[in-house]
Amino acid sequence: KFLKKMEGDTVTIDSLLILPIQRVPRYQLLLRELLERTEFRNHRYDELTKALDLIKATATHINETIKRQDQRRRIRELEEKFVGDTEFVSPSRYLIKEGECTKLSEGNRYKQKYYFILFNDLFLYADVPQLTSKYKVHWQSKINASFGIRHVEDGVVDDSSCKFRFEIVTPSKKFVMVFIDEKVMVCWKEAITKCIEEQKGAVNYDKATFKLTAT
Repeated sequence: KFLKKMEGDTVTIDSLLILPIQRVPRYQLLLRELLERTEFRNHRYDELTKALDLIKATATHINETIKRQDQRRRIRELEEKFVGDTEFVSPSRYLIKEGECTKLSEGNRYKQKYYFILFNDLFLYADVPQLTSKYKVHWQSKINASFGIRHVEDGVVDDSSCKFRFEIVTPSKKFVMVFIDEKVMVCWKEAITKCIEEQKGAVNYDKATFKLTAT
């Protein structure tokens, strides 16, 4: 009955469901203003401070949940661009960067364009569609302690069109990525480096936690 009644009103069920989330920032503003207008010696001051901290934590949790849902949606949309049963979705995975780049094979003899995708814990490149509209994963690697990135010295690659580049190094494969300009190269390099550092940090944290648990 309630839903039928709502159908005839301008207020939709979706707008009603979002109301609790929209009220959190308002509560935060209200509590902050109350705290500013409350003297430190007032017996309600500590209660207001705790309430404000709780509402801040709630707002942060809501924002992080929305971000995770948005990331899953983006990754699902990305999966649809690939052939077969390609799956990228993982509980802690999120998309960092994607785009078309040129790859040099080992020995730097052949250049070929691929579609590169960087997640926080996974790096891959796919064949650029020609006969079909779908991508196909050509190679992928987890980003971990054995995943590396390094500068390519001048003279190693003779082609002047390969000026902006760096090398990806993994236990199973190494190759040079080539970019159209320095800005694009730096953007990719910084993004990949950050992912490597974060994964190493996560491993160190897990090791430290294990030692504390063991003792």
